Parts: sequence; structure tokens; C-alpha cells
Amino acid sequence: MRARNKWQNNDDCAHHPYPGTYPVVVTDASDWGGWRVPGAEYDRDPRRIEHQARLIACTPALRAIVRELLELFAEAPDDAPPAVQELARKALTIERFISEVPAAEQTLGDNDDIVAA
Repeated sequence: MRARNKWQNNDDCAHHPYPGTYPVVVTDASDWGGWRVPGAEYDRDPRRIEHQARLIACTPALRAIVRELLELFAEAPDDAPPAVQELARKALTIERFISEVPAAEQTLGDNDDIVAA
């Protein structure tokens, strides 16, 4: 979605792709949590920030495509051409990274040494 640019008037941001607004990627049903960018950073390179916002917003759809392709590949992995096998391997590596939840840190006894579980 787009939020109103509160830090500049339209004349000061005519070089922006969408003068008067900036992108906000909402991750909460209440429309308030998510990804935002500081105004100064947006003003420095608005096209880059717009690109980042589109990448973030499209990630769930792209991930669904990757999952679908992995399911198709899993049905007959040996029948896939080598290039597709390599792409599937890379996609699976990324999917595992996305799905991985780091182990919670645990405190050992009374000595306050923290180690990863």
C-alpha cells in the first residue's frame, strides 16, 4: 500500500515515482505492522526503494510458484533435465533457509553463559 509523505510537500518530491506517497508493505491484518523506510532514505533513491517494496510484496507469490515447481520436481526427479535438477536444488536450499527458525538461546545454570541450542 502507499502512505502519505508527511515530511515533504509535492513540490519537493516531484522526482519521486509517486509524488506525495511512499511504499509500505503491511504484514499485519490491522494495516500497521510491516516494512517501512525512513524518509531521507526514500528521498535519496526512491526508485530503489520502490523496487524493494515490489520485491517484498511479490515474495509470497514467487514462493508459491517455487513450492509448486518443487512439488512437480519431486514427482519425477530423475526425469528432470540437469538444469532443472540444479534449479530445484537451489530452490530447496532457499526454501529451507526461509522455513528455518533459529533455536532459542538457553542460559546454562548460574553462570549466565548463553549458547545456541
